[in-house]
Amino acid sequence: GCGGCGGRQREPQPWAAPMADAIVQNPEMLGPGERGLGTSFGEERFIGIIKKYDPPKKFGFVECPEVFALFGCDSFLSSKQIRHYDNDMMISFTINVKNSKPQAQDLQDP
Repeated sequence: GCGGCGGRQREPQPWAAPMADAIVQNPEMLGPGERGLGTSFGEERFIGIIKKYDPPKKFGFVECPEVFALFGCDSFLSSKQIRHYDNDMMISFTINVKNSKPQAQDLQDP
């Protein structure tokens, strides 16, 4: 006989658990502090100042030290989100993360 061909033993695949654990144990996937960076920060609001908004290009940025500390860049701001606000105005906003970059949304008065 060939030894291994006959009896099929149902063993748990050794790769299944490590794959799931890698996400938990991978420090690159976690942000500073206790919080893991998901796709949305939900209700968490930040305060920032609108900078470099260019109406013809339909985008700009929101300068916020907290967001910069988390992502190393300012929040992207699209024309869909800016509403009546303009450059140098202080706003309160939430962020959505796309391609590892923060995007400002739900702009309100601070």
